[in-house]
Amino acid sequence: MKNLYESFRDYVQVEMLDGENKYQAEGFGLQDAKKGIIFETFPPVLHLQLKRFEYDIQRDAMVKINDRHEFPFEIDLAEFLDPNADRTQPWVYKLHGVLVHSGDLHGGHYFALIKPDRETRWLKFDDDRVTPVTDKEVLEENYGGEPLSALPPTVQRNQVRTMKRFTNAYMLVYIRESAIDEILAPFAPEDTPAHLSMLGCIILALLFTSHCREAPGRRANATRGKEKRTRRTTSFLDSKGEQDFLVVYHKLDQFSGHH
Repeated sequence: MKNLYESFRDYVQVEMLDGENKYQAEGFGLQDAKKGIIFETFPPVLHLQLKRFEYDIQRDAMVKINDRHEFPFEIDLAEFLDPNADRTQPWVYKLHGVLVHSGDLHGGHYFALIKPDRETRWLKFDDDRVTPVTDKEVLEENYGGEPLSALPPTVQRNQVRTMKRFTNAYMLVYIRESAIDEILAPFAPEDTPAHLSMLGCIILALLFTSHCREAPGRRANATRGKEKRTRRTTSFLDSKGEQDFLVVYHKLDQFSGHH
């Protein structure tokens, strides 16, 4: 399949079971039948895994498929739904995530391209580095296949066949346009699950104890020419750290009281 639309059309294509390939219906024997898949609905967040890895029967081994497969920033999935599906809202989806694998079956590198919301530009998350990227870096550079050449066909025919790209998308994340504002709404404190809130409070409590500091050492010279001696006072919380610690302690107390 050359692109995502063709993949969907192939996926929902109806297969006729007739002739020597009739369907064995229990209690009715061999029957002419139609075989296929019908989508009644799609989720608000749609994860599509591209078939980049498969078993090669001739090689008797798993292989990575680096063929070109194009995907759009926007796709309308209405044509792939059951005729009786709810169409009060458009089934238009926007691309918001691309997971990429660079390498072969035996090793490589993974990174993600993410569009956090409607307005923010695309960002590349590669280990500990986050950098902005262009539309070309999101789409064209992750289609796979052979890089497009601007050379005339006559020149291309005289060239050695270009190596296929080994960096390509293997998973796409689309969000239904009508649900984007809800799905990608700003994060609020109440969105945090209770067990994670407690864990966060414990971590904060530990961090706040690091506010403990030592009073400035009093240095004095006993006599001229002798080494300086340092006297340190007992560690204590500064006023800001003490206030924050009490707030966290109160939250932990409330949490334990409800559980």
